[in-house]
Amino acid sequence: MSGGGGSMQNMIVTLRNNRNLLKHVTAFKNKSRDKVRHSKHKVLSFKKFTDKEFKAFRIKLIEKRKRTKIINFVVLIAAVVITVLFFYLLINYFKNPY
Repeated sequence: MSGGGGSMQNMIVTLRNNRNLLKHVTAFKNKSRDKVRHSKHKVLSFKKFTDKEFKAFRIKLIEKRKRTKIINFVVLIAAVVITVLFFYLLINYFKNPY
């Protein structure tokens, strides 16, 4: 009995099945379109922003983005300082072990 015969046969069958699936991709797409067309879901409607609301939202978003940038910058600086300090102490410890 050969060692990999079952595995090889399974691989051949899987490749053949995958090849057959690729031939029927368009049929699947057409079926999914039909389901969407005949679905009973309501069309979503969204509230429209007035100019005043839009400007207030934009200002709020800009302030939030600015706060996030500052926090990210502070965290980055702290990480760099801690890393440099760690390597400085590590190098000094191996130069002059007590």
